[in-house]
Formats: sequence, structure tokens, C-alpha cells
Amino acid sequence: MEKVEYSVLFEVKKANPNGDPDGDNLPRTDSNGYGFVTQNALKRKMKDLFAAQGNVIYLSKDKEAEEFQYPEEKIQFLVEQSEKLSKETFASELDFEREVKKVLCEVYMDIRLFGSVITTNMKYKLGSKKGDLKNTNVYGAVTVTGATSIYPIETEEHATTKAIPTKREAAKGQNDTMGGSSKFVNHGLYRFDVSVNMLKGEKNGVTEQDIKDLEYALQNLFINDASAARPAGSMNVVNVFKWQHSTKLGDIGSGDIFAALKVTPKPDTMPLCVDDYVVELDPSALPETVTVSQLK
Repeated sequence: MEKVEYSVLFEVKKANPNGDPDGDNLPRTDSNGYGFVTQNALKRKMKDLFAAQGNVIYLSKDKEAEEFQYPEEKIQFLVEQSEKLSKETFASELDFEREVKKVLCEVYMDIRLFGSVITTNMKYKLGSKKGDLKNTNVYGAVTVTGATSIYPIETEEHATTKAIPTKREAAKGQNDTMGGSSKFVNHGLYRFDVSVNMLKGEKNGVTEQDIKDLEYALQNLFINDASAARPAGSMNVVNVFKWQHSTKLGDIGSGDIFAALKVTPKPDTMPLCVDDYVVELDPSALPETVTVSQLK
């Protein structure tokens, strides 16, 4: 498989796409007032969709479905279940670590794609002694940028009330029915970019089905993601552009690829919906060996 890259545009309407815990959970912004969604938040949504499609992932958000309380317990169980890892004698820690990475990538889709830092104590046979691998890391084949809004966002905050006070409040004579507050972005069009390094992908065992599942996740990022902060329909993927290279290494740098897509507000317009933006794709800026398609 050859290198492939994507650019994703999604709209936010009266929703909080990614609250800032250091900022009273207000929607995140950068220093210039542009809306921002962290790459971790985006990858979390992708992983949840991978799991919903039946893929096995290492870090699941569904605690009730998890058999193990801690990730290191899951890794230790995997080592014990592997015939090679549990019974074979290794010549060096490096040999054992390589085999651990191979098994992790075979089992967990999110590790194949995004990589992971694994911290645990893995026991193994090292010659006539016992070895103890403290931690290891897998470099992912897929990198995801944070999402930034095309235009500075305006956030709103509205107080909420509750029907009755809690028992503790009533016992203290506090009959206040004021609740918390709702914080959201009135409107924003956000963009993030994704790159798949197939040299690493080949090493990690990334499959064509993995790429298909990734593309599905990019097009349906907010399916089953609704919450009080993000009501159903308030966040929607608008466009997904795909750049297909002709080699594993890539025909041109990622920066040049992503620069071929320009998204700007229409002149003299305060953007309030997706129709208030101009989306321009310039294939002439790229080599003929790079093909461009629009998945959505």
C-alpha cells in the first residue's frame, strides 16, 4: 500500500466540541481566538468507532465491557497467553521487545494505527535468568493534527437550573435551584489533517481493511458521540478530501499536500454556516502522481 493523506472539515453548531478543563470547560481556543480540538479528542472518537465496527482496541472507553481494570493487566495477560512470549527463551531484551510489539500490533488496531507507550512489568526468559521489561513504545503509522476553526469562534454560556435541591442542600437550608451552565460554540467550521505513513504501516501490519475503517471513521466521526454538550446533529463532518500517493514514501511533502486545500470565509461575511465559506482545491500544485478524491 502507498502513502495516503486526508483533510477533514466539520461544522459545530451550538455545541462544545472539546471543553478545556483548565478553563471551566469552555470550548478550547488558541491564543488568537480560533477554536481548537485536541488530536487526542479526535483519536478517541475514531477509536470508539473502530470498536463499534468490531475491531479490538487497546484503550477502550467502555469500562463496563473491559475485562481488566488497568491497561498493564491487559498486557500481562496477552504476554501469558502468547506461546512464544511466555515460553520461549530470548537472547536479549531487544528480541523480547520486538516480539511484544509484533503481538500488540497484531491484536490491537489502535496500536497499529496510532501507536502507544506501554508501561508495565513484563516477565520473560532471558537465557538462564529472568528478564523484566519495564516499558516499550510502538510508533504509529497514522498522525492526526488538532482541529482548528477557519474563523475565530464566539462562545456562549447560559446558566441552567434544576427542579429541586439535593437532600444535602435541603438539610443545610439551601433551597437554591441554580444548576451549572451550558457552554458552547455558536458556529464554527473546523479542519484537521491526517497522514498515513505506510513505511511504519507495513512494519506495524496495517491492512487495507484498517484503512477502510479509518476512512469510515473520518466520514462519520460524530456518530454515537452525542451528549449534553454535543447534542445529536450539532456536530457534522462536511468534507473529507483524500490524497493518494504512488509510493510508500510519498511523492511530495505533507505540508505541500495540505496547502493545496484552502478554506476561507467569503469576503465581507461573518460566517454563520458552511455556505459562508469558500473551499478551494488546487490539484495543479501537486505532482500528477498524486490523485485527489472527495470521500464526502
